Amino acid sequence: MIKKTALLLVSTFIIFSCESQNKGNNSKGQEVVEIGDYETLTFKELEVLANKGDSIAQNLIGDAFYYGIDTIIDYETAVKWYEKSASKNYIDAQNALAFCYLKGRGIKQDVKRAYEIYRNNAEKGDSKAIFNLSSFYKFGIVVERNMEKAISLLQESAEKGSSDAQNDLAIHYYNGIGVEKNYELAFQLFKSAQENGLKEAYSPLAWCYLTGLGVKKDLKKAIEIYEAGSKNGCHISQYNLGLIYFEGKLVDKDLTKAKSLIKQSMEQGNEQAILFWNENFK
Repeated sequence: MIKKTALLLVSTFIIFSCESQNKGNNSKGQEVVEIGDYETLTFKELEVLANKGDSIAQNLIGDAFYYGIDTIIDYETAVKWYEKSASKNYIDAQNALAFCYLKGRGIKQDVKRAYEIYRNNAEKGDSKAIFNLSSFYKFGIVVERNMEKAISLLQESAEKGSSDAQNDLAIHYYNGIGVEKNYELAFQLFKSAQENGLKEAYSPLAWCYLTGLGVKKDLKKAIEIYEAGSKNGCHISQYNLGLIYFEGKLVDKDLTKAKSLIKQSMEQGNEQAILFWNENFK
């Protein structure tokens, strides 16, 4: 049951989505198999294609070793597969390799090399590379800090459909960082990012409905979005929804649901959730 009592929550925004490699969907099909069929292949089937020189399969095998999907996490092996795919000019693999250089995972850290790869792919119009390049200018990494340039790159990437860029740009407009504060535009960008599949966008989108910033206040809609975000694994949504059930001001108080949601968020490493758990449930 939704209650009408106002609730003051501190919305947690993810400012820099660097931990994701931002895999794109701009890939061209290979001779061996149609691009849409790759998702149905097992690790072993992908491995066969990769060993035959299929660049998409090579990139996906790299992902498997990087994230530990159906195999162990092995950054060095991931890099080897990314390099093979990247050598065939497969942009997703080149971006993944740049990320490895940026983080120093599986290869000696070389931030300048990461910048060069992202810059080259950005010049080719790749939205994910453009998004990642914006962070170099935003934080002054390798290049001189230039917020105007960073915002311009974010806008370009967002217009090309990058959900990461849409979310990041929304944060800028919501907080007035490098641009004039604009809640309406922030809401639209959060909404686009969420509709394009970015789970981090669920929580700020719900927050807009909860507070009425940038959109008409709708408590029921806010709860629905928090619920959807929680089910999709957004640890921020899990944490905020857990607080809502714990406090019982917007919905009927339910400590069992609150505990479950806070635990899920905590298990994903949310420091606020860990602190809240230790203070209230330990």
